[in-house]
Amino acid sequence: MDGINIKTIFASFRYWPELGKLLWRAKRSYFSLIIFCYIIKGFLPIINLFSIQFLVMKIEERSFNVMIYPILPLIFVLICSLFVTSILEHFEKLYQLLLINHLQVSIVTKTSDFMLRDYEDPEIHNQLRRVMQDSIDRPIQVYKLLINLISSIITLISSIVIILNFKWWLVIILLVSPLFSFYSLLKFAQIQYISKRKRSPLQRKASYINFLLTNDKAFKEIKLYRLNDYLSIRYKDIFNRFYKEDKDLSKRRTVLYLFFQLISTLFISIVLYIIVYVSFQESLLLGSIYGLVQAVLLTNQNINAISQGLISLCENNLYLDELFSFLNKSQKSYENTLLKQSFVKMDQIESIEFINVSFIYPGQTVYALKDLNFKIQTNDSVAFVGRNGSGKSTIIKLMTGLYDDFTGEILINSISIHNYSKDTLYKKIGVIFQDFIQFDFTVRENIGFGDLEKMDSTSEIWNSAQLTGADELIKSFPNQIDQQLGRNFEGGVQISGGQWQKIAISRAFFKDADLYIMDEPSSFLDPESEKQVFLQFQNYIEGKIGVYISHRYTSVLYANRIIVLNEGQVVECGTHQQLIVKRGIYYKLFSDEAEAFQRERAIQGEVLT
Repeated sequence: MDGINIKTIFASFRYWPELGKLLWRAKRSYFSLIIFCYIIKGFLPIINLFSIQFLVMKIEERSFNVMIYPILPLIFVLICSLFVTSILEHFEKLYQLLLINHLQVSIVTKTSDFMLRDYEDPEIHNQLRRVMQDSIDRPIQVYKLLINLISSIITLISSIVIILNFKWWLVIILLVSPLFSFYSLLKFAQIQYISKRKRSPLQRKASYINFLLTNDKAFKEIKLYRLNDYLSIRYKDIFNRFYKEDKDLSKRRTVLYLFFQLISTLFISIVLYIIVYVSFQESLLLGSIYGLVQAVLLTNQNINAISQGLISLCENNLYLDELFSFLNKSQKSYENTLLKQSFVKMDQIESIEFINVSFIYPGQTVYALKDLNFKIQTNDSVAFVGRNGSGKSTIIKLMTGLYDDFTGEILINSISIHNYSKDTLYKKIGVIFQDFIQFDFTVRENIGFGDLEKMDSTSEIWNSAQLTGADELIKSFPNQIDQQLGRNFEGGVQISGGQWQKIAISRAFFKDADLYIMDEPSSFLDPESEKQVFLQFQNYIEGKIGVYISHRYTSVLYANRIIVLNEGQVVECGTHQQLIVKRGIYYKLFSDEAEAFQRERAIQGEVLT
């Protein structure tokens, strides 16, 4: 985009049909009324000019016996102007609120179509930031510019007609300066746009630093490591850099604008001198002279307004290009390739099979998974174990359809995962992630988000909470399942990491799924709570499929099958006893954890004695 030129700026007008549809859909009745009012507003300055001219001529004629009559047109114009301004002020505010809401909903809806890889792509983050911060209000600005242009063009044409009837060549003199001004300021608008566009990465970093300094979850480490000053200085440095850039741009624009305004004033002075000279030579009436002078001033005023409006339109078009490019972005997913086909219906997930599956993260060169093969079926309880980076969480991301650009085959019920719609797949899967979300909503919502359709079922909320032991915690709250959680909102209570995890696991259990996946489900739990959760999990998945990942190798004892991963490949598979006898990677990992546990017990014993 750095190679922006006049051609590319005007090429961005291609989005105007989409912009027109957007403006019309926001509220067509308001939009039509506003356009009508601005058309009337465009005629009012000329009507006002004629009414004052008429009044001056009557005064010049000394027609005192009918003085009320020449004032009436002027009074009529003032009343019309008052009504039009009031109507516009009321309906424009409402219309702009509707339009900005419509845009925000469109952007949020678009992000819901993203794949996980999109959220892990820095360039998409930059684009989303530019859209939300720089582009979202551009349709409103373009709309305001357009309707003001309508008004200015009507006034300009009317005033030019008056000048043409006097001396047509005066119009040419008035047009010379604005044409050069338009081209120069348009070039400057390009420079300004490119400068702001390059800021996106730093602006995102500033937003992140702001989040760290103002978020309660980051507070403890920020405070204890005394990072406040360091981060505040970095935050200030970024905005000082932006201030210097803006100051320089503002200075250059002011000098450029002032230069062309002085040139424009010189040309106006020449035209006014000619009018005064000709009027003296031809003995024109005072009212006629007034009308000509006002017509010149209106012409200059509206030429400048149109020139500035067109420059702003071209500048805003560049941001519209960013906005509509984002809204029209095509997601590279297999689901898009099947839009014209019928997806396969799924009644129940009975089996999942990986056949020679390989996957590499965008921008990486090392495979996260390489030629992976395994199969799990109904009533299986499978644990994936391995060192950090062995590919455990990546399997979960592929299994749940969060990534679909892998090679090989992932089959559900012996049918490719690509042949099922994402919505169908998500309905059949209940997941608790290691980095689960702590929703600052009520307990009912935190658990009920597992299945929105039955969130109002109080009995099922309690049942899910009992499975994890979260019910005892909930009973201690003043409002029980309607208790607000978190400190972000009034009346909220903060709970521990382990308590949040119980709530999150309850959310997964609340969903009537065929496949339940638990990624590090006990990372915040004490041993007693962990035992309860896994025992309940084993009972709950009867007739279903259970998958979990855990670094606590005592937890995987509950699984009836353990799959050991190393560098993205399956290296061992079997029950706990089979793998211990084999004395391979699993034996080493389990033994290391057992030794660490024994050392800890020994240390605790020494302390107690």
